Amino acid sequence: MLQNAIKSPFPFLTALLIGGIGAVGQASLLYHELADCYPYKVVDYAFYKGIADIGLYLSPLIAIIAGFALGLKKHSLAIILPVVSCPLVFAVVFKAVSLIRELNGVVPDWKFDGKTPSTAAQDFFTYSLSLTVTGLVVGVISALILSFLLKPKKLV
Repeated sequence: MLQNAIKSPFPFLTALLIGGIGAVGQASLLYHELADCYPYKVVDYAFYKGIADIGLYLSPLIAIIAGFALGLKKHSLAIILPVVSCPLVFAVVFKAVSLIRELNGVVPDWKFDGKTPSTAAQDFFTYSLSLTVTGLVVGVISALILSFLLKPKKLV
């Protein structure tokens, strides 16, 4: 498995780089959603900014490590896995921090422009899921293009 990546590191590293750039981009979009957008920016800003800070670094790191580990077996997974798993890891971070907060006895009770904490969380999860699906589609297309470009050409 590792020998395959060492023998021809260019396709593997290129795939991992593409997947890593996508994962970092997705994490940045999710960070922006929590740190800079309504209702998160107005209500309980410190809480949502804390989640955004953790997710910004943790989710792409875990996603890229997973892409590295499984990409050794099949290079296309080095592109696809980071962009599929990064938004999911960010959503898990959101849920875990929210659960820890509730276990500590802090139950948020706010309303802003028709939103409540539960609808805001649902909106964030929906956004994360849409980034996951988009990442899957773009990752598969990128993997196909990369495999086509790196396929040995026969000279006639």
